[in-house]
Amino acid sequence: MYATAYYFSEGGGDGLALGEIRGRQVRNEEGSLLEKFSEPKSVAGILFDQFGTRIRCLRDGRILFSAYEIHLPTTGADMPSRLSLFAVDPAKQPTVIRILPRGAELEVADMVNLFEVSPDETRLAIVGAKRQVTVLTLATGQVLTVQPDEEPRRGIGETKIRTIPKWRSANELCFAVPPGSKYGSPNRAEVVLWSPDGYRCISKDWPDSLTSILRD
Repeated sequence: MYATAYYFSEGGGDGLALGEIRGRQVRNEEGSLLEKFSEPKSVAGILFDQFGTRIRCLRDGRILFSAYEIHLPTTGADMPSRLSLFAVDPAKQPTVIRILPRGAELEVADMVNLFEVSPDETRLAIVGAKRQVTVLTLATGQVLTVQPDEEPRRGIGETKIRTIPKWRSANELCFAVPPGSKYGSPNRAEVVLWSPDGYRCISKDWPDSLTSILRD
């Protein structure tokens, strides 16, 4: 089967910058790696920041990516402040489709460029700068907060979790919770598994030397 690799081409500059997502055929119809890749083909123009964008290809042909939505020309006051999520299917639809409903933009965690696709490709996990973890269902646009923003417990101080949520299976999401979380422990960070059936802390018996690396 044919395979195309999609990647991110920077526009350069500081702050927000223009760029594009390009595709190149890298395998032939038998699945063998080509000796020479095809010429790049532009798929979508995007606006990104210094953290770039994330691109994931789904089995149905869609390409998911994070970007800022903007209509040019625009004034500084109208420049976007939050990333959103989009999809394009080069083989079927030559247009970019928004997959994050506008009404849900403020519900999802703010680090949209770090989204992770579930193994069954039906949901996205999105982490926030303040430890929030949300799950977006692609088919419906429904957003579920599985780890809310949490104020640090008195005497513990600000805690920055240094992990990104990862799908353990189609129905289990693994992530770290800060000290004082109702899903973890009072005085240290813990690793939790979330599923539609509830939460399970899997690190209660781990030594402190392991859990201490989860946070600053």
